[in-house]
Amino acid sequence: MRPQQPGHGTGEPGKSQPLFVAVGAFDERKGPHFTIQALAKAAAQVNGMELHMVGDGPLWERCKKLARELGVEDRVFFLGKKTLQEIHDLERRARAFVQHSIVAPVTGDSEGTPVAIVEASAAGLPVIATRHAGIKDTIIHGKTGFLVGETDVDAMAEYMVLLASEPELAGTLGAAGAQFTRSEFAQEKLIHTLWGILSSAWENPQ
Repeated sequence: MRPQQPGHGTGEPGKSQPLFVAVGAFDERKGPHFTIQALAKAAAQVNGMELHMVGDGPLWERCKKLARELGVEDRVFFLGKKTLQEIHDLERRARAFVQHSIVAPVTGDSEGTPVAIVEASAAGLPVIATRHAGIKDTIIHGKTGFLVGETDVDAMAEYMVLLASEPELAGTLGAAGAQFTRSEFAQEKLIHTLWGILSSAWENPQ
């Protein structure tokens, strides 16, 4: 998936229902079970909250069972794989994007900069995620979203409650995130283009 271009798939979190979106594989690195735990804690404080999870993977059944055990099977929707357009449509209706990335406890694997988070921010959604790998360079805490410690379910739940309760704040953070992300990626693209030109010149001197 490529980061969205300005004006494409722009969400309106300030006008949406308290619908939270997560997109990614159901594996240890993405920590989907922590996201569900956070939703359960937050939903106990705010009526009407929903979590829509896109993707599949080895933790799929475990996460569905967890949702049942926590009594939020009617709040957490497991959507499976979706097309990029379907994800964009979902994000347009969402209040925020959530992802609880962690260092995998068994393998020690970690993420780089998750594309789904970049996409969501570019689409105008505030992001609640962990201070993990490249995420902390993509989301500015308190300005474009919120960052929590790995496995800190309580903190993630608190920020979910905050955005569910304050749609105007979600709109402000989302707009700032869209501007920041698109600007950063535009600069990165320019740098890569310039580097390509210089490399070609060095390799093929006139």
